[in-house]
Amino acid sequence: MKNIFLYTSVAICGAAVLAIEILGTRILGPFYGVNLFLWSALITVTLAALSLGYLLGGRLADKKGTLLNFSFIIGGAGLWTMLIPWLKNPFLTMTEPLGLRAAVLAVAFVLFFPPLTLLGMVSPYAVKLRAENMERIGRTAGNLYAISTLASVFSALLTGFYLIPNIGVTRLTLATGVILILTSAYGVYRHKKIPGGAAFIFSIIAPILLWNVSAETAAVSGNLLTIRQSRYGEIRVVDYEDGRYLLIDGGIHSAADTATWNSITHYAAVMDLPKYFFGHPGDALLIGLGGGSLLKQYASDGWKVDAVEIDPAVIEIAYEYFGISGKEGNIFETDGRQFLNTSAKKYDV
Repeated sequence: MKNIFLYTSVAICGAAVLAIEILGTRILGPFYGVNLFLWSALITVTLAALSLGYLLGGRLADKKGTLLNFSFIIGGAGLWTMLIPWLKNPFLTMTEPLGLRAAVLAVAFVLFFPPLTLLGMVSPYAVKLRAENMERIGRTAGNLYAISTLASVFSALLTGFYLIPNIGVTRLTLATGVILILTSAYGVYRHKKIPGGAAFIFSIIAPILLWNVSAETAAVSGNLLTIRQSRYGEIRVVDYEDGRYLLIDGGIHSAADTATWNSITHYAAVMDLPKYFFGHPGDALLIGLGGGSLLKQYASDGWKVDAVEIDPAVIEIAYEYFGISGKEGNIFETDGRQFLNTSAKKYDV
């Protein structure tokens, strides 16, 4: 039973490493942009934390290799992970004067280095607990690291393809912490240092706490009207002065006057020019909907517009917050390939 717990713990912690790293892009992306600096900072922090974790985990295991300490390491990683949503804003404010490169590295270090270091300690510690004789130590270490890595691969796919779009960043971050704490609690229970009921009570309370956490799909008070987590980025709608802004991962994609819904961005004015190259309105293909500013501009001048948008969440936002009524033209939710193939001759693309 102890060996099953060790392998399960290693798998859970390996999965948590990649989940936290990918979550980092969504946690910091809206503030710094999902750019080269952000990815470099997250990869640097992850590798540095894991390296230190391997070093400390192996040494601590040789000195105090007990299941209780092993469980406390996992619990510490879970507790810090659960604190990330509350630590984020204070440290973003504190590091703002440092500039983009230094700030993103500093915040990534503060938020993610501690839990990733603790998670890095798990595999070498598990090797110590699992090893029965020196003749099989190599096989034991290989098995544990293989399980950890395979769990990381599975976690990367599951986190990016399904969990973030459907659960949201805050809930998934907290859920990752809760799973680590439950794993730790079971390990402590196995060591018989606390009653088994404590782990059971936490397993009941934790889902309730997660459910009551505000989801990113819920409307937010103040100038921030909504936050949506889609497959392609974090979407925010913000009212500022007389304008409404559509932000994707912190970048402005559309801005409209809330009184007229006319665009207030320069690019929309520039993209309005091509229709004057023709003597009369015709058919137009718009790739990328955004807030629908161009769609409305062309439709108002008599053009028949087909708009292709890859992100269904953007389409929902355009209808709910940017005055799209559905009468301006046809809007297609697609990756674009099938639509362009069937429309290539018509639009000469």
